Amino acid sequence: RTTATEEDGAAQSGGFGSVLQSRLGARSVVPREGNDPDAVLSRAEAAVRGGDIDTVLMELDALPEMARAPLEPWIAEAMVRQQALAAVSALGQDLNQQ
Repeated sequence: RTTATEEDGAAQSGGFGSVLQSRLGARSVVPREGNDPDAVLSRAEAAVRGGDIDTVLMELDALPEMARAPLEPWIAEAMVRQQALAAVSALGQDLNQQ
């Protein structure tokens, strides 16, 4: 079992994948079909690599609470980013219409 300090270090050095691995253990490294947490996380990580925050949040929403709970801080930050990107897009559209 890792400590919170080890998990924070992993999260800072390796990003989302490191958070998943440090908090949840070994998992698939390529996206795969299925509804089990490993499959969901494999698709979510692929979406992160592709910059698709909407898909990431949709995938993570399908996780059972036990698997989702350790990711809640990351999910909250991703939601803030999603909202910021939507606001920038809306502003761009408003500016283009003027």
